Amino acid sequence: MSDQPQKVSCSSCSRPPFIPSFEFDFYQDGDDPSIGRCERCVLNEAFATPSKEPLTVPGGHEDLVCKKNQGRSTCAFLTLGSGGAFQCAKGSWLEGAIRTRISQGTMESKGDNCSGPPSFTPT
Repeated sequence: MSDQPQKVSCSSCSRPPFIPSFEFDFYQDGDDPSIGRCERCVLNEAFATPSKEPLTVPGGHEDLVCKKNQGRSTCAFLTLGSGGAFQCAKGSWLEGAIRTRISQGTMESKGDNCSGPPSFTPT
């Protein structure tokens, strides 16, 4: 076993293999010391501000798939946007809170009727 630093490759970006250093740190994924992500990718993920807003559902989808106004069958992720358009909260910043409320039994709507954005495939 050598004490020489080993080159590693980031599993997330196209950075060529590098030796971890103060400038290019490396974060392991699992037990293999050569598998992981570079510091740039870790920080980009940590500080990213992606648009995780609910997305508008396709026309007619709110009645056919989301089952709007059908009590417990209504999709729990169906929301009404500020412009009056129906939106899907799956994959948005609201999803975790909605799932928590479902598990606590504090929501009337309990449906989970499709895959959510971007394909909205019925389940």
